[in-house]
Amino acid sequence: MLLFEASHTSHTRAQTGIQRVVRSLFAELEKRDRVAPVCFDPHQGAWRALNAGELATLRDRHGAAGSRGAKWTLAQQIAGHVRRLAGRRAALPAATGLLVPELFSAKVAAQLPALLARVRGPRVAVFHDAIGLKFPELTPPATVARLPAYLRELAQFDGVAAVSEDSAASLRDFWQWAGLAHTPPVQAIPSAWLPPAPRARTHRPPARRRACCA
Repeated sequence: MLLFEASHTSHTRAQTGIQRVVRSLFAELEKRDRVAPVCFDPHQGAWRALNAGELATLRDRHGAAGSRGAKWTLAQQIAGHVRRLAGRRAALPAATGLLVPELFSAKVAAQLPALLARVRGPRVAVFHDAIGLKFPELTPPATVARLPAYLRELAQFDGVAAVSEDSAASLRDFWQWAGLAHTPPVQAIPSAWLPPAPRARTHRPPARRRACCA
């Protein structure tokens, strides 16, 4: 079973580039019935499987305009606190792999070691881009401030799948600049794209031959 970390996308209807990748990946993996989506519940203080409402949000590929931030409803907050106060321990399925396709928050990052320790097989993160470092004026200040720590945290995975060769090079360059001694392999796996449909060929009648005079 592959654990699929979706703490953010399961709590937002935004359709940023990252959210589209996360939802598309999940949709394909779900077809194979070998994926278990999970989130870190800050109100319960534990990793757990998504509930029905969170799963519906993760599956929602239409989305809506609004904030990109994760929103926890009052009901979700109360339920999390109740589980924590009752001492309920969240049970996650035995996993042979882990995929983290999001740009995770500092709160989630602090809890990642516990999740990584549960997984016997390969643990892979998806890296989208370093636009926040290259063009900070085009990026929300909070994201710019978060990126250096996030890029370092990616080094704890067994491997990183970058969405482009440029993203892969940016990550390797940052690790080298930061002087990290041990880093995992980074493989560029460009996002899928659909080739343009072939143009319909217009049938043209054969040109008339000119009559030849003797």
